[in-house]
Amino acid sequence: MKLTGIQLDKNELGYIQTIEEGEQMMKFENYTYTRPDMNEIEKQFEEAITHFTEAASVSQQNEAIRLANDAYSQYSTMGNICYIRHSIDTANEFYKEEQDYFDETQPLLEGYVEKFYKALISSPFKEKLEEKWGKQLFSLAEMQLKTFSPQIVKELQEENKLSSQYTKLVASAKILFEGEERTLAQLDPFMESPDREMRKKQQKRSFNFSPITKRNLMIFTTSL
Repeated sequence: MKLTGIQLDKNELGYIQTIEEGEQMMKFENYTYTRPDMNEIEKQFEEAITHFTEAASVSQQNEAIRLANDAYSQYSTMGNICYIRHSIDTANEFYKEEQDYFDETQPLLEGYVEKFYKALISSPFKEKLEEKWGKQLFSLAEMQLKTFSPQIVKELQEENKLSSQYTKLVASAKILFEGEERTLAQLDPFMESPDREMRKKQQKRSFNFSPITKRNLMIFTTSL
C-alpha cells in the first residue's frame, strides 16, 4: 500500500503535496515519522462533514474541504514516509509493524473519504466549488462512490497485506553489482547514469534475482 511535507496544493482528496515557495527542501531522512491516530483522523473527518453539510455559504464549504484535506494529509504524509522507509529496508521491524498498521487502516480512511464525498456531491454550491477546486474533484468523488463500499474493507486490507508481502520479496533480492551486493532499490540510481553502458548493465542485472527469490516470487504470483 502506498499513499508522498508539507503543504497541500489545490486538488482532490488524493493530494499533491508541495513545498512552500521560498522554503528550503528538507532531506527525506530528516522527516519525523509519527503513527497517525485513526480515532483523531476519523474525528476530524466527521467535523469536516458536519461543517460542510451545515455550511450556509460556499466559503464555509471551502473551509470544510480544507479541514478534510488536512486530515487526509496527516495520514498520507506519514503513510508515504513509512512506505518508503519500509521499502528501503524491509528487515526493519519498526517500519514493518508500521506498514502493517497502514495496510489495516488505509481502507478505513477510504471509508471516511467516501462519507465526505457523499456530502460533497450534494452541495448546493457545486458550480462555485468547481471554480475553486476543479471539476476533477467531483468526477473523482463520483468514481469513488461507485467503486468503494464498507463491505469490501476486509478484502482491501488483505490486498494491502499481499502487496506488502510482494514488496518484501522483491526487496529481498541481493544482486552483485559494481563490486557490492545491492538490493533492487540500490540499483535504481544507476539508471540515471550518463554512461549508456552502465544503464544497460544495470537493467540486465536488475533481472538477475537470486534463484530463491525468483522461486518465491513465482510461488507468490501463481497463488493469487
